[in-house]
Amino acid sequence: MNILVIRKSSLGDVVMTTPVLEFLKKTIPECKITYLVDSNYAPLLKGHEYIDNLIEIKWSKYEKKPIKLFGEIIKTIKKIRKQKFSLAFDFQGLFRSALFLYSCKSQKKYARGKWMFMTGTKPHKKKLAKHNVEQNYEITALAGLNKTQNHSQNIDNAVEAVDLSRISDTHIQSFDKIVLINPFTRWQTKNIPLKTLSEAANIIGSKIRCHFVVLGSKNEFTHARQVYENITRGKTLLCGKLNLNQLAGIIKQGELLITGDSGPMHMASALNTPLVAVFGPTHPVRTGPYEGIYEIIQSEENCSPCFSRNCKHAFVKCMANVKAEEIADRAIELLATQKPVYIG
Repeated sequence: MNILVIRKSSLGDVVMTTPVLEFLKKTIPECKITYLVDSNYAPLLKGHEYIDNLIEIKWSKYEKKPIKLFGEIIKTIKKIRKQKFSLAFDFQGLFRSALFLYSCKSQKKYARGKWMFMTGTKPHKKKLAKHNVEQNYEITALAGLNKTQNHSQNIDNAVEAVDLSRISDTHIQSFDKIVLINPFTRWQTKNIPLKTLSEAANIIGSKIRCHFVVLGSKNEFTHARQVYENITRGKTLLCGKLNLNQLAGIIKQGELLITGDSGPMHMASALNTPLVAVFGPTHPVRTGPYEGIYEIIQSEENCSPCFSRNCKHAFVKCMANVKAEEIADRAIELLATQKPVYIG
């Protein structure tokens, strides 16, 4: 039996499909799973034990180049149509993903959202719905596949070992606790203020011997550097220096991650790295860590959660009002239970 799984993006959402992959394989051991994903996130899934065939589409790369994107879509549809599938699932439920579900040769098609000509659909749930992982299971249930137990997220295949001692900006002692700071998310409204992060790091560093690692993409370097420069303890700036597999390696190596609602947060959850996650416009019931060791700080603003990329206020109150002291206290509590990892 061939099964098609579609989840093109984003990073955290791709991570949250991995429990369903295990569920499908253990429910139908003979099945062969083909997974369609954006090439930006494909490194996360290459070599995954529950994926038999990975189809990559360069949607993000060509998103602002309509002619090239159209050619990429046609090429991808041709790849998909070379196979016949018994079941096909779209866990994204947007037009850009449903397009491929419509196009595939499958006896039965199931999707998140409201779509015509599907075998079964599950409408997007608003406000405080179930966790996204559970919503993915609801899609498979439309095909009569009902889970009887939970399955873990699994991205161990994506981990590339990184020797942090060789690339650190300042010396790392063997007893230092490695604290990762991820200042950025896909929505500006979900970002923790830069000053809050550096202040939290300095409070933590004044009480526990740590080495702080600031993460981010090359496009975020200028702002990441602001956090980095204001940290007064041992530190390393890795913004723009890691590919996705190396990021997984650093997260697995870390003893704590401080972040907003982001892809790296879900990676830490999957890799069992303790984390402090701050939520403002979104809510952990829906997109929080699915498993692992974590502390959640949820904004108490009346407008939170709004589930909006754009804030109606002059500034993002829900994130701006989160105190550095609260982040630090939660982090220190988690770090106190962790043994230091020997580096170098």
